Amino acid sequence: MAETIVNNDKKMNVYQKISNARKLLQKESLKQTGHNKFAGYDYFTLDDIVPAIVNITCSLGLLTRISFSNNTAILTVFDCDNPSDVVEFESPISECATKGLNPIQNLGSMQTYMRRYLLMLAFEIVDTDSVDNQPQQQPQTPVRSRPDANFEPSPRSAYYTTPTPPPNTSWTDKVVTEKQIKRLYAIAKGAGYDFNHVRNHVGRELGMPVEQINQRDYDLVVNHYQNLGAGEDEDLPFN
Repeated sequence: MAETIVNNDKKMNVYQKISNARKLLQKESLKQTGHNKFAGYDYFTLDDIVPAIVNITCSLGLLTRISFSNNTAILTVFDCDNPSDVVEFESPISECATKGLNPIQNLGSMQTYMRRYLLMLAFEIVDTDSVDNQPQQQPQTPVRSRPDANFEPSPRSAYYTTPTPPPNTSWTDKVVTEKQIKRLYAIAKGAGYDFNHVRNHVGRELGMPVEQINQRDYDLVVNHYQNLGAGEDEDLPFN
């Protein structure tokens, strides 16, 4: 049973009642039963906090009501002994679009979250910091791009030369596969060049789309981006 704090000097106002409710909640053994599997942290659900809040607010003569507008959720705390005395807690509403849920289900999900957050805000319930528990993203290598959707492929450059094939390398005239094209884009991205740049570069130097190059040219292009060092001219011919 929740302990009730009584002010013997005079009747408590709404602020004193809320303050006492916060203090009483600190003595409750609230347990986090929610678990975020993706980020690996526990959190309070409504089932964890609502029963204790209802018991304490009833014992102190408080009533809570949550309402929603287009952009704001509001928790109003009423003093039952003097209903004109209220305290409001507000929070902006963020759109909830969970995959696999219809609009009504997304609305219910949003309202459930806002109820939980506002009750925790009003009664100073401390939960796990979900932001600090998110995995930290590693900085990514900037991708240099010279997008040119209207480029016109030119004949193979005069300075283009076919190097001596390395051992164990396929140099047939067979057209590259989709898997090889994906590998080429991945290698180029690792060197700092994006999809558009590779397509423009190949079209300019070899006079054909990436999808039409043969195995010999594929090995040449891959070798170029694998050996491309920082600071080199990105428009060098394949060599």
